[in-house]
Amino acid sequence: MKDNPKRLKSDKYCRFHRDRGHMTEECHHLKNEIEKLIQRGHLRQYVNQEQSRQPQETTSTQHPNNDKLPTAGVIAVISGGPVGRDYANARKALFA
Repeated sequence: MKDNPKRLKSDKYCRFHRDRGHMTEECHHLKNEIEKLIQRGHLRQYVNQEQSRQPQETTSTQHPNNDKLPTAGVIAVISGGPVGRDYANARKALFA
């Protein structure tokens, strides 16, 4: 399978996928994997517990600006590379 020439010339690089095409900060796959790890309790030391609690239901009159609702959590540090069988299988298929 040949790579897309536009993607090869791209200055965007994803450290999670170790490939060009999008920035690490924009990587939806990485964000989903991090969210799964948080849900399983593997990243507790990096999540701010006070902000991770679900906010109580409020009416729209109490919070007219919904953009300022509390975040689900805060991740302090993430270090490492790709994780999971799906990624490994996809990489193997590229070089097969």
